Amino acid sequence: MLTWAFAVVEINSMIAIGTFLGVGWGNLGLYLSGLIHDSNINAAWTIRAIFFVLAVIFHGVLRSATPRLFQLVFFFMLINLSPLTSSGWVVTLSQFKAVVFPVLTAIGVVILVNVAIFPQFSSGFLGTSTIEALTETIELFQEASDWFMCNNEDGSGETPPKAMRTRLGSLSNKKQKLRARLRSCEAVQAECNFELVLTVLPPRSLKPISVTMMSRLVQITTSLINACESKFALAAYDDKEDDTHGSQNQKANGIPPESDSESTDDLAERQRNIDLIKPVREIESGDIDVLEKIQSQIRQPAKAMQDQIKDAVYLITSTLAYCFDVPQLPSGSPKPDGILLREMDIRIDIFFRALAQFDSDSVTALEGAAAATEADILKVSPLFRFLSLSDYYRRGHRVHL
Repeated sequence: MLTWAFAVVEINSMIAIGTFLGVGWGNLGLYLSGLIHDSNINAAWTIRAIFFVLAVIFHGVLRSATPRLFQLVFFFMLINLSPLTSSGWVVTLSQFKAVVFPVLTAIGVVILVNVAIFPQFSSGFLGTSTIEALTETIELFQEASDWFMCNNEDGSGETPPKAMRTRLGSLSNKKQKLRARLRSCEAVQAECNFELVLTVLPPRSLKPISVTMMSRLVQITTSLINACESKFALAAYDDKEDDTHGSQNQKANGIPPESDSESTDDLAERQRNIDLIKPVREIESGDIDVLEKIQSQIRQPAKAMQDQIKDAVYLITSTLAYCFDVPQLPSGSPKPDGILLREMDIRIDIFFRALAQFDSDSVTALEGAAAATEADILKVSPLFRFLSLSDYYRRGHRVHL
């Protein structure tokens, strides 16, 4: 789909209007001065001078008052130079053609180059930016969910504290990148809101997703990463003990120790990230055993919900790719040729049924973990605020496509 940038249309319109205004004003001065040229040459030149001075004043005042009209007043002033300073005293068609035709030809060349050689697919750029931001946020959300729900006490050794610390440091570093991605997406949306496009939907229709919904999703993802940091602080891992165990395991398995750069730079950076976690009262009085007991009950419902979220995001990205002329999905597959509304309704109903099932399973699982006292559950309840996603959707925050 072809997109005409609003800026190109605006600039060319200003140039054309300024050119015609300049031709009209300059030829009017030339015509009036030509009426008295034979009887009073000085008065004829005075009329031209007055018209030129008025043109200069108009140029200066309008340019100072509205800088956006620079192209209009510039070409208005430029075109006036030809008739008001020439040696001719009669308005002719050849003079009009000599001024207007080059300007119109230049405008045509600019439009042809922008459309045929360097087209600006702004709607596709907007759709791509939104899809990439959405995909990156959901991937980070899934990664943080896996970290938070990971079982650290299964004895398998697959997720030792040192590996957990490394993954947590990576998650913490991505929070700033995620906010930067959101700001970039909002900037692209603001740039494309006023463009003339030929697509299934106008760019402004994407704003509820690219700005409003993305802001909330980024906030939820950031809160989940904060919950991961709180869990790490609650677990109270001993970094020195982890490094000692790690070195012993490496020696036992014949694995060479980490390089000095890793042990100084990387670990120091990770330690700085962990030090940013401020233990609050809930963490200081929390119980990691109660948290692990609750997680063991809700791990399966949470995993099932993650799979449903992946399917829902694929539906959203496919629809956005079709509606905003995105040639390729993040998975590498081409955009769909069309969207079946009946299929969308079915997929949305499946997702909402999954939300309801997750709600029910979570409540049942937490009731099953009621072997712990109510006071013990309250100790770790702040870490489970990300489970309010179902309540978030029930309050009406539904993506309408």
